[in-house]
Formats: sequence, C-alpha cells, structure tokens
Amino acid sequence: MGRDTVETVTIIGAGIGGIYLAAELGIAGYKVRLHDIDDGRLSDIRAFGGIDVEGERAGFAAVERATSDPRSALDGADLVIVVTGGNAQATVARSLAPLLCDGQVILLIQGNTGGSLIVRRALDDAGCLADVAVAEMDNYPYSCRRLAPTRIRPIITKRWLQIAAFPGNRIAAVYQRLSPLFPQAVAAPNALYTGFTNANAMLHVAKLRGQCRAD
Repeated sequence: MGRDTVETVTIIGAGIGGIYLAAELGIAGYKVRLHDIDDGRLSDIRAFGGIDVEGERAGFAAVERATSDPRSALDGADLVIVVTGGNAQATVARSLAPLLCDGQVILLIQGNTGGSLIVRRALDDAGCLADVAVAEMDNYPYSCRRLAPTRIRPIITKRWLQIAAFPGNRIAAVYQRLSPLFPQAVAAPNALYTGFTNANAMLHVAKLRGQCRAD
C-alpha cells in the first residue's frame, strides 16, 4: 500500500448510514463521493451539492460526486467505505473488483461477522489484481435523524469502536490511515475481535425467534 493518508472517500450505499457518514466526513473536510445503484437516492444530494448538518457541528458537507456509476465513484479514491448491509457486501465486492487500484482501502461499516473474509474471497473470485486492503468496523459510528433529503440532525457518536484488517498483519498500515477519520476507534488484532463483538448476531436472532413464536 503506497498511500499514507486519506483525502478522497467513496461511500457505497446511500441509505441513512451512508448519508450520515458522508455528512460527518464532509464536515471534517474530506472529499466525499456517494454511490448507490438507485440513482433516485442520489438526485437531491447531487442537485444540492451536499448535505446540511444541524447540531453542535452544524454546517454544509459538500459531496463532490453523487453517482450511480461505480467507475466514476471509485476513480482516485483513497478509501472505499461499504455501507450496504452484510447481505450485499459480496455483491458489491464483485462489482468493484475490476475497478480497484493499488493502495486503496475497503472499509466495511459494519463488518458483521466475517464480512472482511467474505469480501476478500469475493474479490479473489472476481479476479481482482489490485493490492487493496480490506478492513472492517465492529459497529456503525453514528446515528442521526434525517429531516429532509439533504438535511440531517446528529443524535449519537459512538465513543468506542474497533477496526480490524484482513489479514490481521495489515492493521498497522490500515489503522494509520483510518484513525484520523475515526478517532474513537482502536486497532483490533484481527477480524475475530470485531466479529465476536457484533451485536447484530445476537439481537437479530432473538428478534427472529420472537417472530417465529408469534407466528
């Protein structure tokens, strides 16, 4: 990996998680691109040029590019953050595989359990030749309320998170690049740490079990 810092961030997934991530990183001064396969999720932000943020860090978060074209979204990006939910991560990886470049980092928010392993295998199966690092975070760093298509109000910023790389021996280089974006996160030795602290693995199963009993 030849890049030491992150300047341009591409966010894959324009749901509430991706929107708030774009807002936070835009306010922090990073160049942000936003991608989604559904262009209808992007049109208002593209027309407005970004996202208005209320609260203590109120301001305007510019979005440099809001596009459904993955090639345009990834071109020149230092960091690619996938915020699509676990079920879509392998599909996203396969679609990005031919577009990735040496030195880029893929960060899964969140990694769920084993997400970085799944993405690494999908990249390999798709014939990705680029030297990219795959990392994951154990939880989503923020929550917010979306007041309008281009306006949000922050609610919570998590105070402690973990970032792991796969394979684990790449964490030093990965964490050096990601820690300025997520100063509340610590480096985890490997993806077992982030995977086993995935609360979704417990909460969603319990919810499903309750639904089955109700039926």
